[in-house]
Amino acid sequence: MTTPKPELTPEAIAHALAQARESAHARTTHSSSPAREALAQALAEVQATHAVAYQWPLVAQIWLDWPRLLIDRLVRRYLCWYLGRIVAQQNAANETVGRALELLAQRYDELS
Repeated sequence: MTTPKPELTPEAIAHALAQARESAHARTTHSSSPAREALAQALAEVQATHAVAYQWPLVAQIWLDWPRLLIDRLVRRYLCWYLGRIVAQQNAANETVGRALELLAQRYDELS
């Protein structure tokens, strides 16, 4: 006696693939992979330090700090043209890396 072979219709194949995807997704959602955790941590770090500013507040604690404060302000004013471009480039790079990590995380979630 021979066993009957199931028909391989497109609907049967689609149903089998959907079941396989659901079972794979159920397995991956219950166990978080180290790669996904590392990706989430990197994304959180990039979002936390997204914008860079080149001007920090200058505060004089005591009256003896005023000469140093004045010198710092003059140096800042003369270096503003130089530091502004560097900060703009760093902010653009941070934004690009953050967006790439977001897209990578979305794609990773779609595949798993």
